[in-house]
Amino acid sequence: MRQTLMLTQAGVPWDVVMNLSRAELLGYCVAVGELKGGTFAWSRLEWEQPKGP
Repeated sequence: MRQTLMLTQAGVPWDVVMNLSRAELLGYCVAVGELKGGTFAWSRLEWEQPKGP
C-alpha cells in the first residue's frame, strides 16, 4: 500500500499504478526515491542509511 501511495503522491496516475507488476512497482518506487535523494542498494534490495555528520 505504501508503494501505491508513494507513486500516486509523485504524480503517477492511480490506474497506471494499479496495473504495474510487482517488479515494475519496485522499479518505479526506487526511481522516485532516488530522485528524492535516496540511495537503493540493489544487491541487498534495501535503502542505504543516510550518512551522519
